[in-house]
Amino acid sequence: MRTPISDPNPPTELAVVGENTDDPSQLILLGADGNYYAYALPDGTAKAVVPDEHWRVDAIDAERLLV
Repeated sequence: MRTPISDPNPPTELAVVGENTDDPSQLILLGADGNYYAYALPDGTAKAVVPDEHWRVDAIDAERLLV
């Protein structure tokens, strides 16, 4: 099974919490480690990111999301 994360130490739990406003095929994920990851569809590559004005992040309750 291929891991969707290219980070050498990815979190094991991820949740989709938004998308890139310039390219909706790029999703932003929140890891159980509290960091954000950009996930590119359809190739499945991902990298750590810091959300900025190019990302629409949905308001979520992170404590309830990652149980």
